[in-house]
Amino acid sequence: GATIAVHCDAFRTAASQWLKAVDDNSADLFKGKEDALAKFQKNKAEAEKVIDAVSELDSVNLHVRREDGVLRTSLYIKTR
Repeated sequence: GATIAVHCDAFRTAASQWLKAVDDNSADLFKGKEDALAKFQKNKAEAEKVIDAVSELDSVNLHVRREDGVLRTSLYIKTR
């Protein structure tokens, strides 16, 4: 089986820092790639909404396993 655990505080911090770093350095990162810059700018507000929405979550855990030949999946979402 497999287990995936996402601690939302760490995700939110990393995502916020990444978005800020890309935004602060977008002129250099997207130099000569105006289409990519336009897509980033278009989607930035949505990314900020997702990061904000994750503030309501504490953790997300996904567990996939085989029980008696049957594939089982459990998803646990812990809110604040």
